[in-house]
Formats: sequence, C-alpha cells, structure tokens
Amino acid sequence: MVVDWFGTLEREIDLVWRPKWNFGSFLFFLLRYSTLSEFGIIMQMILGPNIPFKECNRIHVASSIVCATGIFTNHVILMLRTYALSGNKRLVFTVLALAFVANFIVTVVITTETERSLVFGKLEGIPLIGCFPIAGGKSVGTAFSMVLAVETLIFSITMWAGIVQKGLFQSPSHLAYILYRDSLIFYVYVFVIAVANVIVIFRAPPPLLGLLMVLQHSVHCISGTRIVLNVRGTASDSPGVTSELRVLEDELEAFQANHKSARSRPDKSQHSMLDIALDVKETTTLGSGTISDKT
Repeated sequence: MVVDWFGTLEREIDLVWRPKWNFGSFLFFLLRYSTLSEFGIIMQMILGPNIPFKECNRIHVASSIVCATGIFTNHVILMLRTYALSGNKRLVFTVLALAFVANFIVTVVITTETERSLVFGKLEGIPLIGCFPIAGGKSVGTAFSMVLAVETLIFSITMWAGIVQKGLFQSPSHLAYILYRDSLIFYVYVFVIAVANVIVIFRAPPPLLGLLMVLQHSVHCISGTRIVLNVRGTASDSPGVTSELRVLEDELEAFQANHKSARSRPDKSQHSMLDIALDVKETTTLGSGTISDKT
C-alpha cells in the first residue's frame, strides 16, 4: 500500500489535488488516507510496549472502524462505476443499493459482537510486545464472507453490463476498456485474498486473526484509487478533453438531477451518471447507455 502510494503520488497531485475538489475527490481521499491511517494504528498495536489490555480493545475498535470505512468507500466507487456502465438502469441501482445496505447492517452487527468477544492478553512463551488477541473474534469471518459476496455481485453485474451493452466484445472505447480491465483484475486479487482471509479467521489461532485483514483492506484501497486515477488519466490524455474533468464528479447530485429530469421529460433516453455529472460534450456509446470519455 505504501509502495503504491509513493508510486502514484505524482498522478494523485495532478489529477486529484490540483483540480477543484468534489464528491469524487472526497471518496478518493477517504479511501486512500483511511487505509494509510490504519497502518499507524496497526503499528501501535504490534509495537506499542506495555499497553493495557483495555486499551488494546479500544485500539482494535479504531482499527476495525477504519478498515470498514475503506472497504465500504471502495464499494461505493465500484457500485457507481457499475451503475454507469449498465446504462443508468434503475434495477441495477436498486439491487446494488439494497446489497450495500444489507452488507453494512450485517457488518456493523457482527463487528460489534466481535469486538465484545475479543480478549487480549500475553502470549505464553512468545516474547512479543503490543496487543494480541488470545480468544474470541471468529465471528468477523462471517462479515468478510458477506463482503466477498457483495463484491461477487458487483463484478457479475459489471460483466453482465459489458455483455449486454456490447462494450466488451465490439471495439469498446478506451475508457470502457480501462473500467472493465480494472474490474476483472480487482476481483481476481480480492477473491483470492478474501478466501484466504476467511480461512485464516476461522481456522488459525486468535493471535493470527488479523493476519490478512490489512492486506485485504489495502487491496480495496488500491482498487478504488486506481479506478479514479486511471479514468481521470484517460480523460486528461484524450484529445479535446481537459484534465480538470474528474471521475464520479458530483455523483449524488447527478443521480437526483437525473431522476428529476426523467420525471419531467417524455424522452427518457438513458445517460450514465458520469455523463450527467460532468456536463458531457463527448461520449462514447455503449449499447443503450453512454459512458463519458471525460470522466
């Protein structure tokens, strides 16, 4: 994660920091820097000397909140991307929104129970400092299984949108290619790591409970931020497109405006949320919907 941050810092400054900040910028910063802040918390847990066990519980709660924030922020980015690729289909939005809410509720309930069940203590015969759980916490594996299920749903709808919209097989635009490519790469990586993480949680001893959690969170961060940087970079490199146009700009406002205009116009032609949000002048048609090359 730190290596990725240094490797993309120049692009981040050019494509995110310098343009006017908006909702897309907020998602990027929340995802990027919530993940980096978790490393500080983890280092304190591992290397902090003589930490009271009650303090260990509070530190672990903070780590869990930061981890969940990063994962759910990435889910918002992935869902908005998938919704746009589907041609702004209301059914897709409804399914994704329900999945997000259900996943959020389940995660909050299970994580709360996990934090209450965790017991921190000294590891017998192992001269380590810091905080290490010695009992409890296994239920969090169910939450991570739910996260993987939602990501499988997002990936499936994304691929379905690509087949239905014919963007995958009939000369997709460079922007569409970037989005589908990132979707496939992310899902392959996160599937392998998520399955391994769930196995570790259920089968490994409590001290190894968080062995792969930070890695899974880091993959979510790299995925979401790379989507933003790649799409903005594609826009800035395209002829006639300025670098000030940003991915997922004002998505919430765009969604409201789209539905408001749809009720007032007899012509209900579909445009992606990205097109509406960015006041598109140039778009690439993908079947019945459009996705902007200026995202």
